[in-house]
Amino acid sequence: MPDLTHTENLDLSESKILVVDDVRINLDAIKENLEAQGYKISVSLGGNSALEIAKAFMPDLILLDVVMPEPNGFEVCKQLKTEKTTRDIPVLFLTALGEPADIVKGFKVGGLDFIVKPFNDDELFARVKTHLELSALRKRDKKLIFELKEANLKREEAQKNSQNKSDFLSRMSHEFRTPMNAIIGFADLLNYSKDLTEIQRSKVEFIQKASSHLLSFLNNVLGLSESESNRLRFPLNNFDIKAPLERAINLLQPLADEKEVQVIRQNFEDKATLVYGNSERLKQAFINLISNAIKYNKPGGKITIDCETIENKFLRINLIDTGIGIPSEDFESIFRPFNQYDDGFSNDSGLGIGLSVAKSFIEHMKGSIKVESTLSKGSCFSIDLLLADDKNI
Repeated sequence: MPDLTHTENLDLSESKILVVDDVRINLDAIKENLEAQGYKISVSLGGNSALEIAKAFMPDLILLDVVMPEPNGFEVCKQLKTEKTTRDIPVLFLTALGEPADIVKGFKVGGLDFIVKPFNDDELFARVKTHLELSALRKRDKKLIFELKEANLKREEAQKNSQNKSDFLSRMSHEFRTPMNAIIGFADLLNYSKDLTEIQRSKVEFIQKASSHLLSFLNNVLGLSESESNRLRFPLNNFDIKAPLERAINLLQPLADEKEVQVIRQNFEDKATLVYGNSERLKQAFINLISNAIKYNKPGGKITIDCETIENKFLRINLIDTGIGIPSEDFESIFRPFNQYDDGFSNDSGLGIGLSVAKSFIEHMKGSIKVESTLSKGSCFSIDLLLADDKNI
């Protein structure tokens, strides 16, 4: 925000001043002196035409003589202050009247200052410069307030639109999840049948794969909408991490086989794998991370998933792939929604929300996620989760 009291950068060279006096010689002298200072000057001989000239010229400052035939300077100032277009123009009185009552009257009708005649040029220039600066600061202040109000209105509108979008996505995800779960359930039942032909079984497996992919997508959309609207709520408790990891790998095994990517788990059996969080949401985070590791891997590549204890407080799960790697400048942006990394050759597509949702879920579990990567060698996504403790229950 600019310093509203700082005047060094104010450009007053184009400032406009209206001079009102009923004596021509006074008008000419003041006009000549002020024009020499670089100001644009308009004059009114007497007060009768002052208001119309002010409305047409729209000066930044008005120098107004007080002692004039009707209307006098006080009456002209009063007229100026009742007009919407001229009421904010500062008025500086030029007068031989120096009595306190006259000064008070001038302030009452809207004047800002007095220059008592006779005055010298230096005093005139100093007063004019001061009031032009004050006027410019007031205008800048008014403009800034207007811009802040406009920005606030736009922000509120954007928040409202974002909320509406999140509400729509949430409702749509809920509406689709129920029938999708039914499709998956019936497909699983069909697959248990021993009477299916190979062609029929392959069709059922296709249904399972497609519906599971769509359900994962819907879960991500719902998670994103909850996160963006600050409505991400799910219970936290102690559970064994191996269960959600196993379910995520089993779900993605057909995709890994199709891509000829090997998924390897190691170091889980001899580690304490009870953590604090939410099993179902962690499963979704694993699905998002492992599916990305498959998608951006090389044919015949590997995904190694291991774990280690950190400071007897956290369990760190490392997902290491042999993929194309991620540039270091993208380490933060890949966790932003709709910011899908372009590998340059992958034909897979998506919305780019999986990593963002995974990060939101993990952070809601009081955990963290980070990435390290080397181009052409692979990436390592590390998840830190709190180890289970009686205090967490």
